Amino acid sequence: MKAWWSGLNTRERGLVGTASVLVILVILWQFLLVPAFTAKADAKAELDLASARVDRLSEAYGQRRLTGNLSQALNSGVPMMSSDAFKGAVTRDAADKGLSISRLQGDGEESITLVFERVQPQQLFYWIQNVETSLGGQVRRLNIEQVGEGAVRASVEFERGVS
Repeated sequence: MKAWWSGLNTRERGLVGTASVLVILVILWQFLLVPAFTAKADAKAELDLASARVDRLSEAYGQRRLTGNLSQALNSGVPMMSSDAFKGAVTRDAADKGLSISRLQGDGEESITLVFERVQPQQLFYWIQNVETSLGGQVRRLNIEQVGEGAVRASVEFERGVS
């Protein structure tokens, strides 16, 4: 290799060096930069899609709640439960719907806070609707954050309905 390189004149060495630099640049561009830019664009598109989906679900949930479709439990004669029975029923219902509760906090006699680290938004809103209509709970606070792949992290605080 040394003999070949020493046999080249200055012009040929410059051309070989320039060609080597261009080949390295093309390899870096093709195998590092293009995939990185593509992954970033794909992640942004996925985030925008998931954010729009959560916005649509939140809006639909709010509209249904305003029209009274979700709070019929208080008006339909759902029997009043004790605080412990309400908390047990809410956690049982979450487990029955396939929701994995990460943290559970009882903030006093009348409320319960459940935290879900990774849940599908449709499944979460279906469960919330069921708690409101069949158990008489009311959402006091709801926090939702995007975690990727269409899933969300959610914290839901329910208060026991009053008759």
